[in-house]
Amino acid sequence: MLKSDAVKKIAAYVNEFTIYSFLGWTYETVCESIFAGRFVLNEGFLRHLPVCPIYGVGSFIALAVMYRIGNLNKLKVFIGGTIITTVVEYIAAIILESLLHKRLWDYTPWIFDFQGRVSLISSLIFGLGCVVAFWLRPRCREYCLKRQWTVVTAALCLLAMVIDFLIVV
Repeated sequence: MLKSDAVKKIAAYVNEFTIYSFLGWTYETVCESIFAGRFVLNEGFLRHLPVCPIYGVGSFIALAVMYRIGNLNKLKVFIGGTIITTVVEYIAAIILESLLHKRLWDYTPWIFDFQGRVSLISSLIFGLGCVVAFWLRPRCREYCLKRQWTVVTAALCLLAMVIDFLIVV
């Protein structure tokens, strides 16, 4: 049986992942709406929830690598986040394309794209996103660890994402 503190830490990670995924979904919805000239509801991999899990995954990997490096400042987080999230996005594109037999995103119309899977502009935006996540992480963790509902919220978010995943796949 897991101790209460361990359960809360895991729940805080799930909540943090959900926040980053929601912020990614919001970013994509806003961008798509701007480019389309009308409101476009983003339908990412999970079609029924306002989340794009690739943002949660990318944020977690980038922050985990950078925290291991240590002695971080905003510039290091931006550069490291730009590089790491670009690699994550490229690998995710290849994996998802091979599993689903379709492209979930395509940067071909963007300047400085590579195979339509990544682009310099999006990579720089993701680097900025990592700076935001780096600033947000300790605040989010502290907030979640102090709340009684953290475990319930995490369980509901995880359950909703699993159900949506099963429906989509």
